[in-house]
Amino acid sequence: MAQTALLERKPGPLLWCARALALLWVGFWLYFAIGSGIGEGAGAGGLVVHILFMPPALLFLAAFLLAWYRPRAGAIALGLIGVALAVIYLLVANRAQPYVLALLVGPPVGAAVLFWFGEHRE
Repeated sequence: MAQTALLERKPGPLLWCARALALLWVGFWLYFAIGSGIGEGAGAGGLVVHILFMPPALLFLAAFLLAWYRPRAGAIALGLIGVALAVIYLLVANRAQPYVLALLVGPPVGAAVLFWFGEHRE
């Protein structure tokens, strides 16, 4: 009975905004991962690019799907991904640019906040 009630609830506008933001973010990363591999060609270079870029994109997709069905758990996953991206960028970049950091971290953290506060409480 509780599962049926969970499925019957209609998401509010905050939840739809979170879903839209997360979907655009995941869509970009999937497009980037697939396009980078295609751009490198069918040889070994394309395979290496696919191996490098597909796992993070699939992880982002898994977090998005989790957030779609379980907003609170997905918010935590997206927030952790945002923090991990920030740490990795700051460790790897020679000169960290604030706007690059905002573009990397902003969408998952923003979606996490929207998912967290958009979840219905009863």
